[in-house]
Amino acid sequence: MNDLCIFLNSRVENSGALAWIGDKGLAPFRYLFNGKTIRIQPRKSDQEIEIHHVTSFHKKDYWNSSRTNGSLKSSSTGMIKAALSIVLLIPGLVLGAAFKGLACLSSSVRENHLLTKEHLTPVNREIGSASNPIKTRNELRQALEAERNADPKNRPTNALIIHGNGSLTINEDPGILQFNPMKLVLEGAKIVHEPSSTGRLDDAMRRTGKWQVRAIRIVTSSSVNDAAEGAHNVNSIDEALQAFAPRRSWTSCKRYHMIFNLARPQVV
Repeated sequence: MNDLCIFLNSRVENSGALAWIGDKGLAPFRYLFNGKTIRIQPRKSDQEIEIHHVTSFHKKDYWNSSRTNGSLKSSSTGMIKAALSIVLLIPGLVLGAAFKGLACLSSSVRENHLLTKEHLTPVNREIGSASNPIKTRNELRQALEAERNADPKNRPTNALIIHGNGSLTINEDPGILQFNPMKLVLEGAKIVHEPSSTGRLDDAMRRTGKWQVRAIRIVTSSSVNDAAEGAHNVNSIDEALQAFAPRRSWTSCKRYHMIFNLARPQVV
């Protein structure tokens, strides 16, 4: 996300009086353009800086919370707010940008801006490696938890790359959906559809409506262990990273999250 978009379309909590006035003026812009509210705070366990965000305005209002911090909530939407946002968009931009620009004279506000930019910049994450692949479901769960704890800034995930040993299977969600990756690249691993008392990963993916998986799955005794339908077979991780996801519909600007399968490479 570029600096201007962050400046106009995000609000960092507790940034001082000038920034507060600026963000009030820019509220119509955030309302109309899916702006974000950012929380920057020290982590209780070790005082590392952790960063969370939530959509500033959401139709579920208070019931919509940050994926990484349940106490960070959205504000409500409505016809009156929408109408006021349209009417006040231009004057709000002028007033808000002026006051927020003055707030940026403060070093702490500038630092928060840089932290916000880092927080909103997607990264690729690798779990395991070709030389040290993940062997079991429990090992995968622990590795994903360790990855979460190692990134208190909670950066978005472009690609989550899991290196399995060739026989690794995934049935329940070991923590993949919490990363919300745009691409799930499974090297030497696959998602299966087995009986589960807690719920299967591929079913959870379908319910979100985000993933490019088939909406209906027919389970028979012969297909119960098949890999998740809708996954794309590729020859390399680079090929998966370069793939371009289709839009969810012709009216949507959002793109599907995708699953890629490739065989475990031969390690010499």
